[in-house]
Formats: sequence, structure tokens, C-alpha cells
Amino acid sequence: MNPIRYAKRTCTDQEHINAFLAAARVGHLGLTDGLEPYVVPLNFCWLNGSVYFHGAEAGRKTDIMQKNNRVCFTVCEEYGTIADPVPALTDTAYMSVILFGSVERVEDPEEMRDALQAMLDKYVPGYYDRPLPEGKRFSPGRTHKMDV
Repeated sequence: MNPIRYAKRTCTDQEHINAFLAAARVGHLGLTDGLEPYVVPLNFCWLNGSVYFHGAEAGRKTDIMQKNNRVCFTVCEEYGTIADPVPALTDTAYMSVILFGSVERVEDPEEMRDALQAMLDKYVPGYYDRPLPEGKRFSPGRTHKMDV
């Protein structure tokens, strides 16, 4: 981990970080397409110390990940502006987590089911009357896992 410049703002409480990642609604996946950066917002879940997301079978994001699976993932939430009589000291209160790692397609049906169920529970809790069945392939598209 690279230290941040303003050290007193660093959060090292892993429980707090895990809770933040579990609750955050949108994350930003950072990829490198040759020399050009490419960042895409995603729905995701934080499960067993990894980021999972689901998306289309094809497209720019998928093409880039197939060429270079090294990625970063950023989640942030703004809590408000901190005013100060000195304009240069006005600031923003926020929390952010930046993760670095590699991404891979999830092939195991049980791992895929667990990730998709976690995303359903997060984004549409109680909408479906039963959990996803075991031992079955799911929807078109790809589920990916980012190991950090």
C-alpha cells in the first residue's frame, strides 16, 4: 500500500473498509487500453475479499481485460463540503478505497451463483421469492472476479 500524503486521513480498520465496500453502490474499474486509460462505472459486490461484477459477453471492457488483466478499482463516497474562512482550506469530506489487482472470468458455477446472488441481494433485496438454484449456469454475460 502506498501511503497517502495526509496520513491522518488514512483508514486501516479492515472491518470499516469491508463494510464500506459492501455498502457502496458504484465502483469504477480502471483499465489500460494500450497507452490510453479506460475507466467504467460498475455495479459490483465485495465477497470473500474480492470484487465481483457481471457484464456483457463482448465490448471494449471485455476486449481490454483479455489483453491486460491488471486493473484498479475505485469506490468513493462524498460526505459533504467542509467550509473554511480561508478559501484555500475549504475541503471535501469523503471516503475512498482504491484496489489494485488482476481480473479473471469466473468459470466455476457455484462461485458465479454466489457472486450473482450477492449482487441481487445488494441491488434488489427481497425482489425475488427464492435464491438462485445451485448447479446451474446463469444468464448471458460474464461474471468477473478481481483478486486484490
